[in-house]
Amino acid sequence: MSTGLPGTRARMNIKALRERLGASQEDLANDLHVDVRTIRRWESGSASPSPMAIAHLHQLRARHQNEAQGSEAGAGAEAGAGAQADATAPATPRRRMPVL
Repeated sequence: MSTGLPGTRARMNIKALRERLGASQEDLANDLHVDVRTIRRWESGSASPSPMAIAHLHQLRARHQNEAQGSEAGAGAEAGAGAQADATAPATPRRRMPVL
């Protein structure tokens, strides 16, 4: 099974993952406990993430997918009586990704 992260594809997937998470390079660097320059090198292709960093990236992707599925399921259940109240509620601030 391919991880989908080797070579040129790795930097594109890392950048795409970071963007799907709504994270800046600085946010992702903090969450992975690496320097922001490391994220920039991964995305530019001048360096590749270590196997441990790849594992953390996979965990972030899985967590994001699980949260997205959970919010979709919850959205259908909330469409009833609470829908009108939700329309007036303030927007939720961007959540920080959990520290691994």
